[in-house]
Amino acid sequence: MNLPSKKDLRNLAVNFVNYGIYQSSTYIVPLITIPYIIRVVGIENYGIISLANGVANYIRVGVDYGWNILGIQYVARAGNDTKKRGEIVSAILSQQLFLVLVGGLILGAAVLLFPKLQREYLVFILAYGLVPGNMLILTWFYVGAEQVKDLNYIFLSSKLLYVLTIFFLLRPLNNFVWVVVFNSGSLIVAGLASVVLLRFKYGIKVRLYGWKKFSHLFKEGWPIFLSYFSTNFYRNSNILILSIFASERIIGIYAVAEKAVKVVQSTFMPLSQTLYPYIAKISKTDELQAARYLRYIILGMAVLSGLVSLLMYIFAPLIIYLLAGKTPALGVLLVRLGSLVVLFGVLNYILGVIYLTNFGFKEKFSRAVVFTGIFGVTVCFTLSYFFSATGTMLSFTLSELFLMIFLIYYVKKYRRMGVLA
Repeated sequence: MNLPSKKDLRNLAVNFVNYGIYQSSTYIVPLITIPYIIRVVGIENYGIISLANGVANYIRVGVDYGWNILGIQYVARAGNDTKKRGEIVSAILSQQLFLVLVGGLILGAAVLLFPKLQREYLVFILAYGLVPGNMLILTWFYVGAEQVKDLNYIFLSSKLLYVLTIFFLLRPLNNFVWVVVFNSGSLIVAGLASVVLLRFKYGIKVRLYGWKKFSHLFKEGWPIFLSYFSTNFYRNSNILILSIFASERIIGIYAVAEKAVKVVQSTFMPLSQTLYPYIAKISKTDELQAARYLRYIILGMAVLSGLVSLLMYIFAPLIIYLLAGKTPALGVLLVRLGSLVVLFGVLNYILGVIYLTNFGFKEKFSRAVVFTGIFGVTVCFTLSYFFSATGTMLSFTLSELFLMIFLIYYVKKYRRMGVLA
């Protein structure tokens, strides 16, 4: 096997550090702010905030439309062609803006239809700012262009603004609604800064296209959208489903435990996102070489993520104490039930996104995730009804296991057939 060149290794190392800085902010900030927020507003109100963010993130998945995966691939393969990059960014943003408007209508209808949303309608409406904020940050562009250092300046400034407003303004204002205001507002500011940077540093002027110019993207992104939506269907639906059967306090405890699981899992994203555009470029010219690299990557990541899952199980009481300021038995149990999500989730990203998608099997990946989404939501409703938050977290773990089995089956099947390197 040919080893990566020194230049490739240097670029990978630089990108890994940049991704690490970017991703670390997404899990360090919750570790810093959640304990303070819970002390100020209480676990019940934190449960409402988590539910509002869950609804917003649910719609955000539809707005993303899978471009956080395909967008990276398109930008990476466009190279330094400014004109082509500009066309990609403008087309995708035009489609996403259309979906933001559709999502707003969906949220309005949901607030009118569901009494639980009506009681705190302002929180849910303000939390929707997460959707256009995330859209404008253009994470997929900077990752695809391997310029995450620029994204870091924007994203870290946004997180710093959020942390400062939480610590200095939340207690004086004395209303938990401000938590979602600070969160949404900081992301929108970051998104606007990202668009400005795109124009003046990369020479890309964003243009809004009409329907005919971007409608074809719905067809192009559909397989990845299905997989991405289905993944988030079972990953982000848990709090929404649990809210049907549980009190705000139980929702709050579950939200803290789920956040802990996702934060730990997210620590692997810098390495995964470093490898994705790199494998995308190699697979375009030498699929066999890319596949050889991936086999070593899968083995190494399995060992590392398995060790992290074990440590998370052992230190679950400490994790809950650090986040909630106390150690409820339910919280410890939930973290332990979710610890294997780290192992399964890391392997699913490599097998599905990096492997199958880069080798032309995005439809198969999409199918696997759609079935997982159906399985996950069905199991979540059933187990949440009978076992409350415990059942919700167990369904999360079982869904990731189900997807991993599905993806392993596809990889082995197509390798035996000789159509997958």
